Amino acid sequence: MSKDIQVLDNEIDISWTYKLPFKMQTMYFYFLAKYMGVDTLLIAGYSTPLCVIGRPVGIDTLSSYEGIDLILVRDATHTWEYSDFNGEDTFTRKYIEYLEHAYLPTTTVNGINSLVDVEK
Repeated sequence: MSKDIQVLDNEIDISWTYKLPFKMQTMYFYFLAKYMGVDTLLIAGYSTPLCVIGRPVGIDTLSSYEGIDLILVRDATHTWEYSDFNGEDTFTRKYIEYLEHAYLPTTTVNGINSLVDVEK
């Protein structure tokens, strides 16, 4: 977690865990989430390969833990675009298709909003 993010009163600051070994960070986050009754995490981030996949609380590490479903919010993350991809055939689209096939389902911000609106 960035030092520039202000933690709100109802949030838990886990930024101190960066000092722990990678696997310990994952385990701490997982057990904290389970303790708090979290069973689904919405995953988003600035860079899909860096922020969403390879972090201690990323898709690659958390997908091996049972009891927490992961959903990628595909329009709330992106990858770098390369010149050999253009139009609708972007690197982001191909990478997200890979993630959907290999790891987890995805949704959009509008998809989440429609669920929230239904439950009100």
